[in-house]
Amino acid sequence: SSGINAEYGEDKDAYEEDVESFLWFSYRRNFRAIGGTQFTSDRGWGCMLRCIQMLYSHTLIRHAFSRDWRWKFCPKYNAILRDFLDDPNGLYSIQQIAKAGCSAGKDVGTWFGPNTAAQSIRVLSEFHKDLNLNVQVVMDNFMCIED
Repeated sequence: SSGINAEYGEDKDAYEEDVESFLWFSYRRNFRAIGGTQFTSDRGWGCMLRCIQMLYSHTLIRHAFSRDWRWKFCPKYNAILRDFLDDPNGLYSIQQIAKAGCSAGKDVGTWFGPNTAAQSIRVLSEFHKDLNLNVQVVMDNFMCIED
């Protein structure tokens, strides 16, 4: 059986409402340049940054609301969305994620692997302490948590 049927049975409307509740990010152009570069588009290099934006935005929405939450405008949702705007002031904007990757040795305009993208979000999340959410990037396929 497909994943749709496993969770939703024959309820296509419930599935569509769930999918509509996710934030979707894709290549953009004509945004404000990143740092001191000329990059105003992420075409050809920003796919992993957009993927990490989708993953982390979903995490923040689930953290703020619940798994059963469905899309609607509200102040808390708008605040999460604002953090991902393609603007240098957006905490998780393409500009901020690309610049955070520089600390991992990646130049703006180069492709980031999954680990570098995740490390960039981890770095940026340090500036968002009011969330009470700790980002961990697991290496070597396991995580050890001490008591």
